[in-house]
Amino acid sequence: MPVCIAQPIQVGALTVLFHVDPDQSGGSVTVFECLAPANARMPAPHSHDDFDETVFGLEGVTSFTVAGERIDLRAGESLFIRRGVIHGFDNKDAVDARFLAVISPGVLNQSYFQEVAEVLAGDGPPNIEKIGAVMRRHGLTPAPPSWGPPPAGGGGGRPPGGLAHTTAAPSARAGGPGFCGYVPRACFASASTLRVLGSGSQGGGAG
Repeated sequence: MPVCIAQPIQVGALTVLFHVDPDQSGGSVTVFECLAPANARMPAPHSHDDFDETVFGLEGVTSFTVAGERIDLRAGESLFIRRGVIHGFDNKDAVDARFLAVISPGVLNQSYFQEVAEVLAGDGPPNIEKIGAVMRRHGLTPAPPSWGPPPAGGGGGRPPGGLAHTTAAPSARAGGPGFCGYVPRACFASASTLRVLGSGSQGGGAG
């Protein structure tokens, strides 16, 4: 299999680099990296129609909002987000954040991000209708207008339905032996405390 040389895709303030696309994996997974600079946020919160997403924190703190609950993802931690669950993220810190995303099955490709980038590159404010049309073509459902993240500091309870949150051991957060290369060892029980939700998914009635 040929080596994938990641080419950055600028999606508004975010930078996306693909590491494994559906053609390489035979449709089993899609893997990409996302750099969220300080004070950046996802252009359009959404849910996935036919695929799940697992994200691994690499650097900084990315704040995910999943089914109305806020979860801070740090280096060495992971989140599993079921299909049909509305989610978004931002980086409210003063330093950049970076995470790795694994999509399964691998039905999302680079063209989705390229098309969103084209819409965002236009003059004036983002065209929400055009972004929504791109999302639906690629198996994503935009969040309804009433959906929004909780206030900062809120949502401190257990993770919402459809999400598994793996918290890294202290050594992993510090970049010590608990963190190994690109894949946080926090995804293994020996290096983490795992909080797993019930089986029911939430998120504005999405399936």
